[in-house]
This record gives sequence, structure tokens and C-alpha cells, in this order.
Amino acid sequence: MKKASQAGAPSERSSSGVESGLTLIELMIAVAILAMISTMVWSSFSATTRTKRTIEASQDRHHETRIAMSRIARELSEAFLTKNFSTEGQLVTTPRSLFVSEDRPPFDRVDFVAFAHHRLYKDANESDQCEVSYFVTRDLEDSGVENLVRRESRRVDEDPRHGGVVFIVVPDVAELDLQYFDTQSQEWVEYWDTTSLDGQPDRLPAFARVALVVKDGPDRTLRFVEKVTFQLENPIPEPRVRTLRVGSGQSPAAPGASPAAPRVPIGRQPLFGGIR
Repeated sequence: MKKASQAGAPSERSSSGVESGLTLIELMIAVAILAMISTMVWSSFSATTRTKRTIEASQDRHHETRIAMSRIARELSEAFLTKNFSTEGQLVTTPRSLFVSEDRPPFDRVDFVAFAHHRLYKDANESDQCEVSYFVTRDLEDSGVENLVRRESRRVDEDPRHGGVVFIVVPDVAELDLQYFDTQSQEWVEYWDTTSLDGQPDRLPAFARVALVVKDGPDRTLRFVEKVTFQLENPIPEPRVRTLRVGSGQSPAAPGASPAAPRVPIGRQPLFGGIR
């Protein structure tokens, strides 16, 4: 009996070893399955996150461009011309207001004077008149990126196409196209120049069409189009100033008035005693 039990002991040890070996294989299989499931879940979450970021970036791009287009359309509609001329120098007279748009595909440029300035500080010596320009220039940090920028000068000076502050409106653009409707020719034209006799002197277009193409990814572009209606097509007339003599007690047309009496323009100085 003792021999039989001793003979049976090795078989029991061998069977327990087989059972432990199968359990280890099953554990490895379970770990492998868990790793595969975790990888699939992580990949799904990663793809969802990338899609979310792409959609958010595209929405931000749409919002940024729509705001810029609305601003361009609003400021173009507020453009104006005047009959006032600067007389700096003896030989040249330069108009203090203009509207010049250059056709330079794929990036056009427009310079104009508009009622588009907003005062940011109390009692600032400024008005709503300003010089505005929109054009595309190369990015200072990345030479492969073209940015749509806006230039504004808070005061209209002798050179309405230069000076002021320039800042980026829309980065990384692919095209800026400006077209204008000429009421005389009843056609859309690619340029407008109120300072040249060969252009459109002393008049603004009736409508404008602004097309802006921006890059939305490595291989995708977005096109935005805005139509503008100009509020003032004709120049603002120069104000007429009437003058009266001071201290004579007579009207300007009365005979015998003193030629040396000073003359005061009405509307530029307050009325006081002695002016009739």
C-alpha cells in the first residue's frame, strides 16, 4: 500500500503543473485582450479629440473672417470725398480725401478716407474722420504666410495713403479681390481712383464686392464674399462762409462802408454786438 501511494505521488504533481501552466496562458491571453481593447478605446478618444479640435479651429476661423468682412464692408460704406483741398506748397494742391483701389491679383489694395474712427479716450482731439487702408503683406515671422492687415491714421493729413498704425485683421489669406460698380458705365470694374483724370475723379462707386479667400488647413480654403453699398457717392460740398463787417454798424453791401473794417466769417466765430 505504501508503494502504491508513493508511486501515485508523481502523477499528482504533474497534473497540478499542467493546471498551473494553462492558467498562466489564459492570464496572458486576458492581458492581451485587455490591451487591445484599451488601445481601441484610446484610439477612439484620440480621433474624437482631434475632430473636436479641427471643428473648433474651423469655427473660430469662420467667426474671425466673418467679423473682418463685416468691418471692411461697414468702413467702405462710410467712405466719403470732400471738395476741400490742402494748399501746402506753392505749386501743388493735394486733396485731403481720396478713394484709391489697386488691382494687384491675387491681393488687391484699397486706401480711402471714412467716418470710421472711434475715440477711445475722453476729450481726445480726434473726430470720426480717419484714413483707412486694407492690403495683404507677408508675415514678419513666417515668410510663407500672407496676412490681411488694416492701417488707420486718426487724422487725415497731406498723405492719406501712409502713416498711422497697422495691425493684422485675418492671418494666412490666399486671395483678396475688390470690384466696384460704376454707375456711368454700368459695369463692374477692378480698380477705382478718385485722384486721376483717367480714373473716376470726384465720385465714389455705387457698390463694391469684396471677396476674401482664407486658408483653413493644409489643403483647404474658404471663400467669403461681401457686398457693400456706398452711402455718399458724390463729394461733400465745401461750406460757404458769409462775412460781415465788425464795428461799422453797416451791412456788407451798404455804400460808404469802411474798407479797413475787419471781416468775421459767420459760423466760425460767435456772434456779438456790432454784427448785424
